[in-house]
Amino acid sequence: KHANKRERWNNRTEFLLTLVGYTIGLGNVWRFPHLCHKNGGASFLIPYGIMLAVEGIPLYYMELCIGQRMRKGSIGVWNEISPYLGGVGIASVVVCFLVCLYYNVVISWCVFYFVQSFQSPLPWAACPTHKVTIGNITRMEPVPACDVSKPTEYFWYRTTLGISSGIEDGGGMNWKLWGCLVATWILVWLCMCKGIKVTGKIVYITATLPLILLIIFFFRGKSRVNGYQDGLRLLLYQRYFNRLKDPLVWLDAAVQIFYSLGVAYGSLIAFSSYNPMKNDSTRDAITVCFVNCATSIYASIVVFCFIGFQAQDRMNTCLEEKRNDIERMLNVTGLISQGMPDWDKVNQGEISDISQGQGLAFIVFTDAINKMPLAPVWAVMFFLMLITVGIDTEFGMLEGVVTPIRDMKLLPNWKKEYVSGLISLVICVLGFPLVQHSGEYWVQLVDGYCSGIPLLIIALVECIAISYIYGIDRFSDDIQYMTNKPPRFIWKWCWKVISPLAILAVLGMSIKGMSEGRPSYSVWNDKLKKTVSKPLPPWGVFLGIMLTLCSIFFIPAVAFLRYFGF
Repeated sequence: KHANKRERWNNRTEFLLTLVGYTIGLGNVWRFPHLCHKNGGASFLIPYGIMLAVEGIPLYYMELCIGQRMRKGSIGVWNEISPYLGGVGIASVVVCFLVCLYYNVVISWCVFYFVQSFQSPLPWAACPTHKVTIGNITRMEPVPACDVSKPTEYFWYRTTLGISSGIEDGGGMNWKLWGCLVATWILVWLCMCKGIKVTGKIVYITATLPLILLIIFFFRGKSRVNGYQDGLRLLLYQRYFNRLKDPLVWLDAAVQIFYSLGVAYGSLIAFSSYNPMKNDSTRDAITVCFVNCATSIYASIVVFCFIGFQAQDRMNTCLEEKRNDIERMLNVTGLISQGMPDWDKVNQGEISDISQGQGLAFIVFTDAINKMPLAPVWAVMFFLMLITVGIDTEFGMLEGVVTPIRDMKLLPNWKKEYVSGLISLVICVLGFPLVQHSGEYWVQLVDGYCSGIPLLIIALVECIAISYIYGIDRFSDDIQYMTNKPPRFIWKWCWKVISPLAILAVLGMSIKGMSEGRPSYSVWNDKLKKTVSKPLPPWGVFLGIMLTLCSIFFIPAVAFLRYFGF
């Protein structure tokens, strides 16, 4: 009876677009390109593809089937499988809640840049100036904080973030970003307040627009004849297969697959719970996973086109400054100019320097956009793409919180718009510390601790629960009932053996990596005009550990309480 009353997607296309929008997030645009460059270029696709096959697709497929069969959110699903497993669903909800806390802050940064893009010249195109009087002469010079750093760095760290000296120095509220955060939450709530009937329509725009804009950016980047080839050469044609012997490369591939697909958050279970009982989840899982993989690769190509163009521009600027002097020296000494360097060849160090970190969007890409004709138009399109990519993922995270709470009837007489509104308001208010002048440091802290280890543990418990508690044969019968065909042997082998072992390996290496050395975060150093690594204070480490434990704590706690009859 509950299943019959449950909302349903208007059609399969809306469901698939929602999955695509949720799965393709900001990490596809600014994390995957860095991992490719860091881990051997095109050769990184080998461990990435293997991890997609043994870890990503099987877990994605499993969660879609669970939600579709049980037709409940994450808490309801695991309670139905076994009362002892109720904590798994609660852990997923807590992780989604914490991710929502900082993910919308990141989107609010994009909103601020989007609004600032509607002016010419762009506000990050040049350093702000102030009057300097020397004797009787008054002239305009760049402000001291911008005399060494680039204009894009100054705009990001000073104008946008108003960055403080460290996480201990709150610096007060950054009201510009506070307004953007509130506006972002209002937008998310308006899109979700009427449930999947409205969200399913919105994803026609938010899920497809980023892909269209990526295509536009690719052809625009390709048109920059001098430079884009060097970026692509670095990404695609430099293959360092010896890097495959490094276990950290495989760890990076596994972690990227795991987090980019969005498994273990409970969002996939929530989305598939609105499917009709008879639906081919196998086809859905494989389709969306490969779209996500292809988008990551395509986004990397686009990013490196622009990075190559920017590196070429930086190289040309440097060479032009020195070229006349060098040629004059060669002519004076009678040397033959054939020994001069190739002016058209980009120094690969220029690219290596600028292709990593969160600054890829807010420093590197904005710097490249500055050099383009009609720069404001490209800036508007770029940040619109980031906003739509982020909003779609935020829909999924918030759905992972709202659906289980509604299924539990905690607020039985409340409509969905009121439940989602209350949850949005609570998360928005709790996110205010993340839009202080130290907010970017808090985002690093929450991002580093709230989802990494907990998601791996949740996914491991899910595999064990389905394979050995619910029963792999029973689960196979459920899939046959929904799709009219049993799952192939390879799926069952992955759920029972391969995927749990892969997760255990990633979990072990992650814990080992976290335990080695003192936890640190990146801080903007005003004197050096660059980011430096700074150890987290003891209270920051303690808070991070609490963020990790506050979700996975519920898994043994609920099992313990149920065992003793509570």
